[in-house]
Amino acid sequence: MGGVFVNSRRNAPGAGISARWFYNRYLGLSIDMDAAGEEANYSFAPRFMLHRKAIYAGLSAGPYYGSVTTRPITEESVYTRTLFAKAGAFLGFRFNNGFEMEASWGYLWTVTPKDDFSRGELAGFVLNIFMGWSFGSRPSPAVTPQKTVPESIPAAGAKAPPPPMEIARTTSQWENKFSVMFAAGLGTPMGFGGLEVGYDLQKNMGVAFGIGRGLGGFQYSGMYRYRFILGEDFYTYLGVGASYGVAAEVLPDHYDDNERFAVEHGFFINAEAGLGWRTLYGFQLRLFLGLTTLLNPGSVECVSNCSHTSAGGTVVYTREEGDMYRVLPYIGLHMGYSF
Repeated sequence: MGGVFVNSRRNAPGAGISARWFYNRYLGLSIDMDAAGEEANYSFAPRFMLHRKAIYAGLSAGPYYGSVTTRPITEESVYTRTLFAKAGAFLGFRFNNGFEMEASWGYLWTVTPKDDFSRGELAGFVLNIFMGWSFGSRPSPAVTPQKTVPESIPAAGAKAPPPPMEIARTTSQWENKFSVMFAAGLGTPMGFGGLEVGYDLQKNMGVAFGIGRGLGGFQYSGMYRYRFILGEDFYTYLGVGASYGVAAEVLPDHYDDNERFAVEHGFFINAEAGLGWRTLYGFQLRLFLGLTTLLNPGSVECVSNCSHTSAGGTVVYTREEGDMYRVLPYIGLHMGYSF
């Protein structure tokens, strides 16, 4: 499976590849390689899975070996290559033709810290979204087509039976009230990635609350969405909401002393539009674009490299000022399950 991911200790998206082998419908192994750092990174993990129709979810844990650095990243950042322990959770959907989509979240603990980095400095999380194909004898169920019943041939002189009646659905995916979604994106109200829990007030509208991790730390968001349903499975939507978190300076240009500025308590108003897909089995996928507006850009303050030693040996506070963008676009993807 190929995938994309975000690593909180590199603050940058990357790409990778994953190979999976399943011993049975509950146990499997994965070997992953990514290429976002200066060198390739590798991980190996046993996987425990549970299934419900085409949906599967589970836990994994294993070693992760790669190159990382601490935030903020500058031209002087030092990378260290070391061994981590990685543990996380995953949620995926498998089609009958073998196509799969999976989102996973993992946390890294340093096993062998070195180069003057502490365990806490190198710890972080990795968010992955994978798409690919499975093949061979698959132990987990996929979306299977309905079987057709052969037509019986009436005996000579017998009256032909009436044509079979189409059986309508007794349930609908729009009757599901709750949803749990993995989130990934750039600049979204939940940052690079997170988890969102939603509740449908009606068939066409719902609210959701999420928590994630952004460039400056944890982000918290709330969103109201109004859906325009297209047929049985697809929909478009408009959403408005608010979020709270650290607003970091996006493009710092303080070259002399590498100061970093941020709004420690940032309040945002967000508006977005997107396209979604919800199946009868509960799988849900959503792509969206939006704009976020920082309400208190005047609260910016220096948070790193703020004091410097002058030529005369006196410690002075920086005279630089943060340059905060008030309005920024964002793009993201949600994938999860409704029930």
